[in-house]
Amino acid sequence: MTAQTTDKHRPIVKNIHFEHLDGLRFLCFLSVFLYHSFHTESTALQDAPLYRFVDEHIFGNGNMGSISFLSLVAF
Repeated sequence: MTAQTTDKHRPIVKNIHFEHLDGLRFLCFLSVFLYHSFHTESTALQDAPLYRFVDEHIFGNGNMGSISFLSLVAF
């Protein structure tokens, strides 16, 4: 037998897509999007207690959305 194979001997490769992970992918994308869109240069807004709370506690670990999204893209 030769090293070349014909089309009928080629293994069938199926694209596997886990649809139940789409919602989790969206939440990861949304967290990255909100993290990057929440930044402001206004000192009046930066000094506001609500802005500081959201910036420190909600978006304080913004890289987790990127890591999670890139991990889920593989599946």
